[in-house]
Amino acid sequence: MQMRIEKTRQKFWENKELLRRNVGLNTKKRIMACYIFSVFNYGCETWTYSKTVQKKIQTFEMWCYRRILKLPWTENKTNKEIIQIWLMLAKDLQQLMRRKLRYAGHIMRGFSGPLLHLSLEGKNRRE
Repeated sequence: MQMRIEKTRQKFWENKELLRRNVGLNTKKRIMACYIFSVFNYGCETWTYSKTVQKKIQTFEMWCYRRILKLPWTENKTNKEIIQIWLMLAKDLQQLMRRKLRYAGHIMRGFSGPLLHLSLEGKNRRE
């Protein structure tokens, strides 16, 4: 998980000039979805979504949004205010979890073995 965040952060810095320019918010959203979150979402179907993983995902999203909106850390804005500025709800985590359930359904149609338990619960049956 941490390695995926670091790769995505690297991709964010590669596209920093596009995201920090004086372009519309909708364009920035499309750039984020296409170039940054597509890197982050790679392999998300196999993650185990514990509370700490969910918190890391939300923290990374807020990190991206603050950078794009050019908000310094000295401005004490809450995450809710940032999401209102961004004009979207935090649906990215829900989309990742939906992809995991879709993947689990794909595995269930094929067979029900230890891989099913590993994908749904993040652990083997024997543990």
